[in-house]
Order: sequence, then C-alpha cells, then structure tokens
Amino acid sequence: EYMLKGFSVIPEDIGVFLERTYRMHPAICKPLSDVVYEGKLSTDPSNKNQAVEVKNKQLITQSSGILIIPVEHEDNTQCSEEEVVVVHQIINELKSSLFIDKAQKKQLITTDDILVVAPYNMQVNLLKEKLVGDVKIGTIDKFQGQEAPVVIISMAVSNVEDSPRGLDFIFDIKRLNVAISRAQALVIVVVSRQLDYCPVASLEQMEKANFFYELSR
Repeated sequence: EYMLKGFSVIPEDIGVFLERTYRMHPAICKPLSDVVYEGKLSTDPSNKNQAVEVKNKQLITQSSGILIIPVEHEDNTQCSEEEVVVVHQIINELKSSLFIDKAQKKQLITTDDILVVAPYNMQVNLLKEKLVGDVKIGTIDKFQGQEAPVVIISMAVSNVEDSPRGLDFIFDIKRLNVAISRAQALVIVVVSRQLDYCPVASLEQMEKANFFYELSR
C-alpha cells in the first residue's frame, strides 16, 4: 500500500502489473478487474472453455461465472444452519457433474475440485461438523494462493447490522476478491436475502456494498 500510494494497480514507472490470469473464467474475472484492477486484468483466451456441466440442474443454474443463491434466515450473526443445508445440496449436485477444463477435457467433479469458504470461524466449524467427507473448508485467508474449479462462499450472516464486525468486514473488497479469484469456472455465493439491504455510513462503505451487489448482476 505504501508503494502503490493509493493506486489499485502498480504504475508502470514503479513496477510490472501481470495483466493476464490463467485461472479465472472471463465472467469471474471481469467484475474483479473492473473494481479491483482498474479494468486492466484480462483472461487467457482458453479460460473461457472452463465450465461445470450439471446433469440435473436444481440449485446450479449456470455453468460458469458467479452464481448467487439466496437463502432465507433470521438472527444469524456468525453462522447459519440454513446456509449449511444449501451448501450440502450444492456439493451433492456438483458430485454428479463434470468439470470442463481449458483444453475442453471433461472429468467428474470430486471434493478435490471444490473449495468452501466462509468469513467466520464459527461458520467454518459448523460446515466441518455437518459436511461429511474430505471437503476443503476454511476462511478466506486459508485458501489464499489456492485454486479449484468451483468455489462456494457461505456469507453466514442474516444481515449486515447484526454482524459483529459489520459491513466493512463482510463486504471487504480485498477479501472478496481473494475468495472469488480462487475459482477457475464457477463461484457460488450462498447468501441471506437481507444482505441486499444495508445502511451505509460513508462513500467507502457504499463502494464496498456496491461491489458485492455488482457480483450478482
């Protein structure tokens, strides 16, 4: 941050910005590029081939990009049983699906192809307790530097005002960027409908909330 001096992308006279991702599908990359990287991050052309082929579509209604799955729940501040149930259903649906890689080769999706991310340790622990098998589950910080065909993000809280760490944590752009950019083909965000409505107290908070809403467009 000291070297960048307020710039989102390192200026050419200071360093080199690696402007191409070989991981993310273009539909995942674009909203991140627009907000986080001044529109300068692009994808390798073959990334567009990466997709999830779902045989029996129920919750998973698209093959690539960012999918928002709203869940009804109340009074959850750091963990949500309701979201755990939906995450479990998503994983079961994925296990009968195929991942198409950038070379257009197909393979059956296993738990090795899925990362489950939550902002709070309480939700991480609940997911680990309820989900059987060797599903990779952790906070955003745990998965930095990793990648998978599918990333599932469980937001856990019912509304921003009830969250003990507030809007600045839940909608933190850098943390959401790290979580979303782990995915090669598909990001699935499991989220309370109430997060669509939250009061903001500053332009910075408005920017954070707007980034989250842009993801679902």
